[in-house]
Formats: sequence, structure tokens, C-alpha cells
Amino acid sequence: MKYLICDFYEDFKCIGDRCPYTCCAGGWDISIDKDTKEIYDCAGGEFGQKLKQNIRTVNDTEFQFLLTKDHRCPFLTPDNLCEIYQKLGADKLCATCRNYPRTCKEYGDLAFYTLTLSCPEVSRILLNKTEPVSFLFGEDDRKGESNALNAFDWNYFNTLTSCFTFSIELLQNRSYPLSARLRLLLIFTNTLQLLLNNHKDITPLLETFSSPEYIKGQAETLSLPSSNIPSVFSAFLHFHQTTETLREGHFLRDFTTAVDEFLHSAKGDRLWERIRNGLCLLSDPKYDIHYEHLCVYFLFRYYFRAYETRNPLEEVAQLVYVLLIYRGYALPFCSDKEGISVEKQISLFSAVSRTFEHVPQNLAALSASFKKDGQQDICFLLSIL
Repeated sequence: MKYLICDFYEDFKCIGDRCPYTCCAGGWDISIDKDTKEIYDCAGGEFGQKLKQNIRTVNDTEFQFLLTKDHRCPFLTPDNLCEIYQKLGADKLCATCRNYPRTCKEYGDLAFYTLTLSCPEVSRILLNKTEPVSFLFGEDDRKGESNALNAFDWNYFNTLTSCFTFSIELLQNRSYPLSARLRLLLIFTNTLQLLLNNHKDITPLLETFSSPEYIKGQAETLSLPSSNIPSVFSAFLHFHQTTETLREGHFLRDFTTAVDEFLHSAKGDRLWERIRNGLCLLSDPKYDIHYEHLCVYFLFRYYFRAYETRNPLEEVAQLVYVLLIYRGYALPFCSDKEGISVEKQISLFSAVSRTFEHVPQNLAALSASFKKDGQQDICFLLSIL
């Protein structure tokens, strides 16, 4: 099996009781695999009894811990350490607890390994990174399912691979502002989608966008900062006012409350002045690296869903929507001169990831709230960058 690993994958180490937003107290269901359940069933003594009393059966192969009334794992100690780890050892943790925040998704003969931003420590690693994200390629002895691989559409997969590679390289081309790179990515992907829909050859598209002269000319045209701040904020406000479409228990409540307070703290011209100042601060080049990393992370995790949906434009559009949400919920925390602190960004990155990445229905609701007649509107997408 071939694999790609984000270069920050090995940098992660759980910080345990020092975590500001421990995954064991976030109200998430914690799945227990069958093999680990059998180990817990064999545990003896008082602790073995506690294990048996705090696990419920979902189906024949999946089980879950019974969360406490305050939505904590029953084995999370008052000082935020794991009782199972302490009493049985790290090798007795269930697969969910052993692996998180590590994730892996396989397409064809290629596995994609990364970390999820819902973990605050992963967000911290990514936000503190200054160099472009790189990917380590390798191969191991694992083999994919032969039946699935025989039926795999390798031509389309190779097309997506070429477009994914170009998209990542474009996003990390720091010769141009991130806004210009994102606009170019949207134009490229929209054209790609039209070609795919009409079963046309994409080779000329890749050849055109592979030309440094072409990219330079387009980027210079697209590098002007957005002057459509009212439209940008109106788009965010549209989503903010429809957050009831999110599933119960989403993790943005503190930020939605902060936006409500922000909106009521000033009126008229004073409010729009604060909005303009905040969005301008968040468009400062110093944030380009943060949002570049976010975009690369998002494409690495989700671009190849387009193998199943045949809709790469949907994946890029969702990236733009998520970026809009980040900037909108960052507004209340922008001081007049300093912008938003790294600590607050870590909290926001984690909350957005928990809300949208761990609840796919929420990401679908986000995308649906902006579609026109059920389709992505490329002009609208370009206008909110």
C-alpha cells in the first residue's frame, strides 16, 4: 500500500491534563472496538466491574462508553487523566483513544495520513508552523482489497491526483497573496468540473495552469484585495443567523454568542467600521500562512471524496465556506491593532473542526446554506474571498 503523510504527523504528542479542551470531556460518543471490549470483559476486580457498568452495546461489533451527566468519559479522572491508561496501560486503550487525533483514509492503493484540527494541540502545531506543509511518500506491505481495486476507476483517480497536486502547489505558492491563490484555485476547479461533467480531456487545462507566465498574469489580476466587505460579512451573517440548521450540541456556541454581542455593541456606521477594520486585519499577510495551512490541511483530508462524488468543485467550495466561517467568528476577538491572538485562533480552529469535521451533516448544512438552486455559484464564491 502506498501512503502520503503530512509532515507534522509525527510532531503530535498528547498533552494530557494540560489540554484546554480535552477530547474526553467534549460530549462525544467514544466508540469501543470489539477486540478491546473483549479485553474489558475479562478485566477483574473493582475496576473491571466499573468497566462493565459503563459500556453500552450499539451493535454486534461496536460499543460505547456511557458518558456522565456533565458529558465526560466515565474514566476521565478529576485531574483530566485517563483511568484506563493508569490502571491497565496504554495498550489496553480502545482503537478510538489510541488513534485520535490521527486519521487515515484510503483511496485506491493510496492511504492519506494526517491529524485532525479538532485537537487543540494539533491546531497549535499547525498555527506555529512557518514552512509550507510537505508530504512524505512511502510504501508498506499492506494490500488493499483486490475486488475493490479491480473495480477502481484508475483513469479518474489519476486525473484527481494530478489536479490535487496542482492545487496544493498553487496554494503554497507564496509569490502571491493567498486571496489570489484561492481565486485561481476556484477558477481552475470550476473549469475542471465543467470538463468532467462534459467528459472532456483535462490535459489542456493542466498544461495552461502549469505555465508560470499564465499563473503570474492571472495572479496579478486577482491580487487586488476584496473591496466587497459588506458582501463578505453579509454572507457570514447569513450563515450565523441559520446556525439552527446545525445538529444539537455543536461547538461554536461560545463564538456565536460573541458575534451576537459584537453585533449589539455598536450600531450603524460604528458597527460597519468595526467590521471593516476586523476583516482588513484578518486579511493581513501575517495570517496568510495560518489560512494557507488550513486550506492545505482541508484539501489533503477531503479532496479525494471527489472520487466518489465526481464533484471536486464541491470540496473546494466547502473549503471557501469554512474559511469564511473562521474569519467571521474571529471578528469579535480582533483588537484595533493586534488582530486575533494565536490562543484564540487555536480555540476557534478546534471548535470549527469539531462542529463540521466530526458531524458531516453540519458541513453539508453549511454548503447547502450558500448554494444557488442547489449548485455552487462560482461568482459568489469569488466574491467572498
